[in-house]
Amino acid sequence: MIIIPISAVVLINVLGFYDSLRILIHSAIRHGFIQPENERLVLFVDGPSKPNDPASNATATPTVEDLEWTIAHEEFDWGTAALEALDGWDGRVGFRKYPFDWGRRKDEGASASADGVENREAGLAGA
Repeated sequence: MIIIPISAVVLINVLGFYDSLRILIHSAIRHGFIQPENERLVLFVDGPSKPNDPASNATATPTVEDLEWTIAHEEFDWGTAALEALDGWDGRVGFRKYPFDWGRRKDEGASASADGVENREAGLAGA
């Protein structure tokens, strides 16, 4: 059995560039394609919210009128924010064991039947 270490992916979401990916991940969780606990593996580092917009959030798309917001993102300390996100990451997901023997070749499961026809195991090797 192989053990694969799991670590977080940090996405620097400048001017909402990765907002559509965040929406895709939430949709995949809602529809059962991603387990909810795996959402913790992707850390979105959002910059300042849009100024002078009470309904604003960090996922809004910038417009030409948002010069202040654009400047705030240029001056934002993205490196420190990314390190803080990693420091705050709950790494309890740890390691995951997969029930596959990744070192075994699929063709090692071949055998000949009584009529001489070769049979092969279906699916992944070791599954």
